[in-house]
Amino acid sequence: MKKNGRRKPRRSFKLHSHVEPSGETEDLAAKLAPLEELGGGAQADAAQNNGGAIVVDTGALKMPEGLAAQQEEDRRLILGFEPVVLLIVVLSLAFIAFIAWKVSEMPTPD
Repeated sequence: MKKNGRRKPRRSFKLHSHVEPSGETEDLAAKLAPLEELGGGAQADAAQNNGGAIVVDTGALKMPEGLAAQQEEDRRLILGFEPVVLLIVVLSLAFIAFIAWKVSEMPTPD
């Protein structure tokens, strides 16, 4: 504030200058427009997006033939289970047996 109580007027700055949109900008805006604005009506939109459902077409999915066959050959099943699964089960049963043995050795309270 000045001594006489008046404020100094602020200068306004233009952050953006007015520029006419080029043809490139209009094309980009048309490409990025939401589907609702592109037209075609509600019936075309419903038919295009399957009524809001996500539909996956696996018929067009092409997997290498050797990949699936190799995965089947690489599996070494023991009693119908993967070896890692059997290892986890055996270790779990061994731990349970160890705890049960320790509990059975505890003295009875008198």
